[in-house]
Amino acid sequence: MKPSLLFLLLLGFTQGIGAASCFDTAMTTASMADCAEKDRRDTDKDLNRVYKQLMKRHETDTLFKSKLKKAQRAWLAFRDQDLELANVGGSVATMCMRNRLAQLNTERTAYLKSLLEATEGDVCAP
Repeated sequence: MKPSLLFLLLLGFTQGIGAASCFDTAMTTASMADCAEKDRRDTDKDLNRVYKQLMKRHETDTLFKSKLKKAQRAWLAFRDQDLELANVGGSVATMCMRNRLAQLNTERTAYLKSLLEATEGDVCAP
């Protein structure tokens, strides 16, 4: 017997309950900045993990590794400059910059994952 669509939707909704994000309970600017810092750390770890996996996958391809290192350094410089756009000043500046940093890390991680998951025959993949 197949479960009904309504049952599956309710199951998904109830599983989301209790999985509150840090921001759901943060009540002050400082606690929101702490939440943003946690997100930043998590996305930074994920970015570094995927980068290392990509380097390991291509450990014998010195040209690819050289290009990846150069691209990553350039991206880091871009990221750092882009963060200045999020520097709105005031008491929320730290939170805003950490949120933007987490967003940029997530975007870069997704791109590196796409390189990691490229399949043979993908003519645009390195």
